[in-house]
Amino acid sequence: MMSSPAPAQRRPLVVVSNREPYQHFRNEDGAIGWSPTTGGVAVALDALMRERGGVWIAHGSGSADRDVVDDGDRIMVPPDSPSYRLRRLWLSADEASSYYEGFANEGLWPLCHEAHHGPHGGRVTAVQAVPIGVDYDRIQGYARGQALEADMQRLVAELRIETPFVGVGVDRLDYTKGIPERLEALDLLLKRRPDLRGRLTFVQIGVPSRSTIDSYMAMEQAIDQKVAEINARYPVSGGPIRYRKSALKIKRLVALYRLADFCVVSSLHDGMNLVAKEFVAARDDLDGVLVLSETRRGRPGAA
Repeated sequence: MMSSPAPAQRRPLVVVSNREPYQHFRNEDGAIGWSPTTGGVAVALDALMRERGGVWIAHGSGSADRDVVDDGDRIMVPPDSPSYRLRRLWLSADEASSYYEGFANEGLWPLCHEAHHGPHGGRVTAVQAVPIGVDYDRIQGYARGQALEADMQRLVAELRIETPFVGVGVDRLDYTKGIPERLEALDLLLKRRPDLRGRLTFVQIGVPSRSTIDSYMAMEQAIDQKVAEINARYPVSGGPIRYRKSALKIKRLVALYRLADFCVVSSLHDGMNLVAKEFVAARDDLDGVLVLSETRRGRPGAA
């Protein structure tokens, strides 16, 4: 195993991605707010950049992103603890539609997640699985913090949770995540176990992603409809599902993980889903159950 370089040898990093790690936006009162973005790249590499420093180059897509950068389109992030520089690039609507939403996400992305090919040209390619991780120290710091109990109680009030059992799912609204199938499973559970009706609340965090692409819009609408149907079918305590279409900052996410009795990661086809690792890191109380789909089971480092 290669040893880590000494601190003096470590160089600042340069990260280039489409999705930026933090977005700025205008609130209803006109004030500028910010939020972390979602996805494995942003979550994992943000932790690394906090530690090492450097420059992250990405598409500035937030509604107030231009309002907070300097003359070089740069800003120090994270906003609450500046550790590295974010350099924002601006894409036209046509560029975003053609390159990102079209070619990258409707062509390359599905193709590269399921690729089979034969040898070509006699070349040998070495491949090594190096599972990406989460910032365990940061997550466990929140999990052991004095504010945890108060944060959990605030979530209980906000989500109107009145049941003894709570489940959670946290995903981007992406067709690989298996959210419709997860809701079908919950519906089937309540049909087969009437004793759980009014005693189980499932909190689904669904962060909108690529919502201008037709297939994503159709899936989002299907999820909306399924949630409404299930809540109407089992109306006790306001229905079993609490569906929120927004990202949670890591502190509130840890509180949600600690509030839950179980977490469901039901990806149909995924590269590396970090929700499983986040849930395990947050549950240093050794309580809670992680439910994985078959595509997650058996992959080194998946959970």
